[in-house]
This record gives sequence, C-alpha cells and structure tokens, in this order.
Amino acid sequence: MSLASFLGACAGPPLYPRATPSAPAPVTRHLAEITVHAVHTGWVRCKEAHRTLSGPESLRLVAIAAGSRWTAPMPMFVYVIEHPEGVFVVDAGLSEETLAEWPEGDVGNRFFYKHFLDFRFAPEQRIDRRLIELGIAPERIRGIVLSHRHADHSDAIAYLPAPAIIYVGERDWPNHRGSRRSGWPSGRAPTLVGDDGPALGAFPSSHPLTQDGRVAIVPLPGHSPGHLGLLVRTTAGDIVFGGDAAFSADQVATRTLAGIVEEPTMAARTLDILARHAGSNRSFLLFAHDPAGVTRFLADEPTTFR
Repeated sequence: MSLASFLGACAGPPLYPRATPSAPAPVTRHLAEITVHAVHTGWVRCKEAHRTLSGPESLRLVAIAAGSRWTAPMPMFVYVIEHPEGVFVVDAGLSEETLAEWPEGDVGNRFFYKHFLDFRFAPEQRIDRRLIELGIAPERIRGIVLSHRHADHSDAIAYLPAPAIIYVGERDWPNHRGSRRSGWPSGRAPTLVGDDGPALGAFPSSHPLTQDGRVAIVPLPGHSPGHLGLLVRTTAGDIVFGGDAAFSADQVATRTLAGIVEEPTMAARTLDILARHAGSNRSFLLFAHDPAGVTRFLADEPTTFR
C-alpha cells in the first residue's frame, strides 16, 4: 500500500451516519532481518478531554463527562514484528465481544465505554483475520505484549491462540481501571512482567524476548500502573511501540498528559524517558492511535524533539 493511499485511508470519511468505515490494508516496512507491520483494526473517537488533560487531574472524569467536543476518528493499530526467532504482536485490538453488553457486575466500565467512547469495528478487522491477510498464521506468533488491558488493546486476545505467550504488566494483573473483567482466554495465564530487568537505553529496566536482545519489553507506566512498551532494535534505529503512553509524539514533545491516566506522576516520567531515549538513539515512536507516527516511520523520518 502506498504512503499516499495510507494517509487518505487513515483520514477516513466522517463517521456520520453511524457506520463502520473500511480499514486500510496493513502497511509494512522491511528492515534487514526484521519486518514491521502496522495493522489497522478499526476506529475510535473519544472526547477531546480524554485525549488531552483539561484542567486539574482530579477532575479529569468530570471534564470528559461535561465535554462536548469529540476527536476525529483515530485508528487502532496493532503492531506485528517478524524476527528470525519468531513473530511478536503488540496488543490485540477489538473483537465482536467489545460491542456486546458488558457484564452486569462491571457497571462503571460499561457506562464509560458506551457513553464516552465511540468504536467503529467490523469483524473482518479483527487481528487474527488481518494476520491472515499478511500471510501470517496466528499459530506462528511467539509472544503477545499487551501494553495494557483496555478493550481496544486486549479484547481479541482469545483469537490469538497458544503457543503464543501473553505478556502483561505485573501491576495490571488481574485488573486495572477500565480493564475488561471478562473474556480472558481460559487456561492461558499471562506471563507477568515487572521492572526488575536490566536497563536498556533510557529505560530503567527491560525484559528481553529474543536471544539476540533486539526485541525487549520496556516499562511505560502511567496510563495504567503496569503499562508496557516494546523496543525493537533495527538497522534503521530503535522502534518503540508505546501503546497509550501518549496519543502522539507531539504529546511527548510537549510533555502533555492524556486525560485518562491512572498514575500522573509516573505518566509524566514515562514521557521524559521516551523523549530522552529518542534524543540519544535514532528512534521511531509508534503509538496505538497515531497515524502520523506510522507515516514518519514508513518515510524513515525518526522521531526528534527540538
């Protein structure tokens, strides 16, 4: 898929009347022995106060509830990394179950997801089906790194079967604020990742996933207590898959917190670490809802901060 067609598809049509626009085809960049795919798994809109903190942090939910401005449709990316030692996936995206009724015992989350988030998702956009488009059988996946357990990042986990190992931040298990409390695949306990591994670049700890050390989980806490990222070292530079640590590289540059942040102090520290790493290493920061970051990555334009 060309860069121009990718940009046009990500802009997408207005989401009125209510409809699910088609998702662009996955885009791919080959970097010697490592290949990276950005896989579009649907769309989401949220309140502007959700994307960008408005007013005191203690009143963030009030600001979201009272806000009348919605964002433009944002893509929901799942990233797929093909490495000589295996295939790794960052997040899992939505599933049909996301759009169904939430459990009665999860009243707060059900209300928030139904009233303050606007998902547009079609079954053919589910990650296992998109992997087949790429010629990757889901059974080839060696590891799935869940940045956190919000629905748009984790709901399709059951469709990515064993033997893939599921990695979850230690402080995000068994639940964190906003995580879906049902739908976890039976019999597949996650591998919990803490912050006790060796430092890597600007990151205070890491959890290597490959023998060559080029693929490693790094902590990005704040959006959720145990939020994880993935660092992949390539011939073009470091790629940091940042989940919802920020909505865009611009938020990292300006140190702007999102409106939904569980631990603001840690979230601000994570933004500092991301900026420091990109300042010291040729890097590409790729977030779950940032098409501009994917565009720059495809064009080999590293993330820089002035």
